[in-house]
Amino acid sequence: MHNRFQHLGETRQIHNVHHENDIHYTMQLCRWVLKPIGIWHLIYGHFSHYDKLTSVILIVACLSALCFVLIPSGMHTLLREKDINVKVKLFGPVGFCLTSTIKYCYLGARSASLGKCIHHVEDDWRAVRDEDHRRIMLKNALTGRRLTTLCALFLYTGGLSYHTILPLSSRRKVNGSFISRPLTYPGYDIFFDPEASPAYEIVFCIHCLFALITYNITTAACSLAAIFVTHACGQVQILMTLLDDLVEGDRNKGTTVDSRLGIIAKHHVRLLR
Repeated sequence: MHNRFQHLGETRQIHNVHHENDIHYTMQLCRWVLKPIGIWHLIYGHFSHYDKLTSVILIVACLSALCFVLIPSGMHTLLREKDINVKVKLFGPVGFCLTSTIKYCYLGARSASLGKCIHHVEDDWRAVRDEDHRRIMLKNALTGRRLTTLCALFLYTGGLSYHTILPLSSRRKVNGSFISRPLTYPGYDIFFDPEASPAYEIVFCIHCLFALITYNITTAACSLAAIFVTHACGQVQILMTLLDDLVEGDRNKGTTVDSRLGIIAKHHVRLLR
């Protein structure tokens, strides 16, 4: 895998002396959210035995946390809960858990294809020649970073408050002495008493960890989509500038129309790929 991605990275000659900083700027936020869930090294392809072991441990831990929430709460929602109003309320968080698990599995299963896309973006950064074209790509990379930041901001602020503040603020006294401590996801009462210490504290912490994992998964999916879409938009804008310069050749002095047309054709073909 390392050799395959290395070969892909060498398919275009390096013209941009700032390509390392530009690639880091484009991929930074995506790498931040993919590393904690163990997917970054699988996607990127460059990893040591230590990185591989770390990714395996993180993936097992993340899947365990997802199953710890999904299986009991899913069984409770579908089979045990009789109140239709409560059942409908639970469909939202349980459904989000299910879709997050599916997205996580998909990221792992399609890691090779996603890695090809990332290396395609990196090759474009290495091959850019014109400073105006680089500014176009940086502008679109900034848009992708802002979309990722906005997604993470909404998910973490709203979601973590749902998993922390809401359960802690919902405690209530029963018969003047017993304090009911509800959890975000029900269904553990068939295995153990979820309101007794330290079971409640352990489950509560796992729910918080589960929330971080699911928000990382969703943010990672949004980040990858934002990077690829904004990068493609930047390449389309560059193609438009090349078309505008086809006849006059003001940006490429000393070149013929045929050579400029050939550059446009190559850029268009690469953009379609």
